[in-house]
Amino acid sequence: HEFDSLDVRRQLRCAGMLEAIRIRRAGYSVRRPFKEFYNRFRVLCPLVTAGKKADPDYKDLSRKILTEMEARFQKDKQKPLEEKCWQVGRSKVFMKEDLQARLEEAIGTAIQKYVICVQ
Repeated sequence: HEFDSLDVRRQLRCAGMLEAIRIRRAGYSVRRPFKEFYNRFRVLCPLVTAGKKADPDYKDLSRKILTEMEARFQKDKQKPLEEKCWQVGRSKVFMKEDLQARLEEAIGTAIQKYVICVQ
């Protein structure tokens, strides 16, 4: 990105912000708690369900969704995913930007299919 002022750029560099942004982009810049991840992306894998459990294991459910979606994306030879594009931590899923974008795109496609089915 271009900044209008050289002073702003110098201040950001001195504060370490530009380096922090660069590192975040290179790493796992998307962080989502397990429950939030599952609730957002469960439409992509309808067979991955919590069942009737009152307190489901969102960590395991999130891992199953990620594994299944990664396998689907790897079949796409035109746009394969890079290696290790996600990790599961103690309380959150960590993803790279590319995977996040592909998941969001897949949600749009899945919802479109549901809408057509309902019509």
